[in-house]
Amino acid sequence: MIGSKGGQSVACPPIYWLYLNERAGCWLGNHLIAEHPEIKAHLATRVAASKITMIPYGADRIDNPDSGVLAQYGLQPGGYAMVIARPRLRIPSWRLSRPSRASRAG
Repeated sequence: MIGSKGGQSVACPPIYWLYLNERAGCWLGNHLIAEHPEIKAHLATRVAASKITMIPYGADRIDNPDSGVLAQYGLQPGGYAMVIARPRLRIPSWRLSRPSRASRAG
């Protein structure tokens, strides 16, 4: 056990296994995808930077949204909730059932 997530222990493989997987991916991969500039910088210490593309999470901020877009889906501003997530079945605190239960209770 290396850490905890949501108060629960999270099992992790030995660090050498993670290291070997990273190295194998760098050596065998045709092109690497990084999700953060620091990950790209880290990978660039192992392979040529031209072999890496960084695709960040997130989006541009929308300061003046067009409510007509919501109307296309039968929604009104402030009258809906949105959850953007990558579901993880093995980690209970990351399951989508939690926000679903919260919206029904509220």
